[in-house]
Amino acid sequence: MPTVQVLNKTQPNITYLPDRKNWQERTARRLAEEELTNELPDGFPEQLEGPKIWKGVDYEGQEEKWVYTLNPQELEEVHEAVLEFEDSGKPLSEIAKDTTFRLPTVGPKLKQLIEDDVVEGRGFAVVRGLDPDRYTRLQQVIAYVGVSSYVGKRGLQLKHVLASSWTVYNEIAKERPDLIETLASDWVFQSVDIYTSDYSGTSSFSRPLLYYHQKHLIIQYARRNFTGFGKNPRRDDIPPITEAQAEALDYLHYTAEKYSLSINFKKGDIQYISNTSIFHARNSYSDSAENRRHLLRLWLRPENAWETPEPLKELWDKLYVNDREEIFPLEPTMLV
Repeated sequence: MPTVQVLNKTQPNITYLPDRKNWQERTARRLAEEELTNELPDGFPEQLEGPKIWKGVDYEGQEEKWVYTLNPQELEEVHEAVLEFEDSGKPLSEIAKDTTFRLPTVGPKLKQLIEDDVVEGRGFAVVRGLDPDRYTRLQQVIAYVGVSSYVGKRGLQLKHVLASSWTVYNEIAKERPDLIETLASDWVFQSVDIYTSDYSGTSSFSRPLLYYHQKHLIIQYARRNFTGFGKNPRRDDIPPITEAQAEALDYLHYTAEKYSLSINFKKGDIQYISNTSIFHARNSYSDSAENRRHLLRLWLRPENAWETPEPLKELWDKLYVNDREEIFPLEPTMLV
């Protein structure tokens, strides 16, 4: 996390790291001075229902509800698949379910787990049991990518604190429908290179953050796009966000924080998250000589993934449809 943030002076008083006092003052000021709508945007439901409606307290202390622990036979199946692929000498981009990475028993189980619990269910799951110390760095990547090949199609190449965006929506829709309208209206994004997370380009585009499409609520954004991050402020050549947008960003953050679930990673865990229905963040941490954290991230699209709203299709095509070279770094890389 940045200790100092460079600010764009045309922006509202908002930073990448949320400030509760600023949020409360902005909310009080807008409620006192502005005439805010009490109506939700057309097509948006008053309240959502279903398994994606949960609060952190619903799952605290109940890991058995979201953790799938691989048994010895399943771990050996993964191990044999890792060794077989390594011996083949094929590039990592050729890792594929049922052909170059065969998991006849555990593969279908994991596929069904993700489709039921992550895409249609609560929105997250953890697969536990792999031992990274059993493998070289190359074998670790083969295991991770190979197991995940049964989850969905790979996109581009952590997350410990989660909250349901559906639960957050229900509270905001009830208490502040004007902010749902704000979130569902166009926001100006500064373009980012999705391959490197480089925000230094000169282009921009507009789209909503929030969608209700085919009876699915979808929210897609990164806070840094609108607040700046560290030494990279939001650019001066694009419009600043509005006071309403600044309040909406903080309202999302603090409502998600209220209903969040903290998950403690164990060594070797694989965590799958529905990025369209789950808010996710990672607490800060410090490495030591004895304990160094190494996280791998992989973007996946399951076969039963929700239909993509039109404003998001260009991004999704870059991730999952367009031809591109797959990159599998074996050592940690620093994103801009």
